[in-house]
Amino acid sequence: MAVYLNNGVVFKFGSAASPTNNLSSIVSSATLTWKYDALEITSMGDLSHKYVQGLQSGQLDLEVFNDDASNKTLQLFNSAVGNTYYCTLQQSSAATSAANPLYSFTVFVDSITPVNGAVGDMSTQTISWQLNSVVTMTTS
Repeated sequence: MAVYLNNGVVFKFGSAASPTNNLSSIVSSATLTWKYDALEITSMGDLSHKYVQGLQSGQLDLEVFNDDASNKTLQLFNSAVGNTYYCTLQQSSAATSAANPLYSFTVFVDSITPVNGAVGDMSTQTISWQLNSVVTMTTS
């Protein structure tokens, strides 16, 4: 069984198709989930339900530290809210390969939490953005 330590994920975010803002150093958790609608095509005489692939949907979940530096969390997300932005996720910074694919997609930035935390706490955002495109997986 192949297992790995999940501490090297690379997350990039931006307004262009090849995002250049590497936010990996301020992301503490990342989850990319996508699925397809199951469209039923069961017909008379079938003994079980049958399905085909429908539209893709998904979600990006992030836990990030708030950082007010240029091109970091607060400045980027404040300007992105209400818009569609490009993202990439990769398991590590190693070369793109079948074992380390690059996932590319867009998200609709529908909400942010720029102020969060209590006395003595790190200021963080827990983000759940809907995918606004299909996920493209590059392996070379």
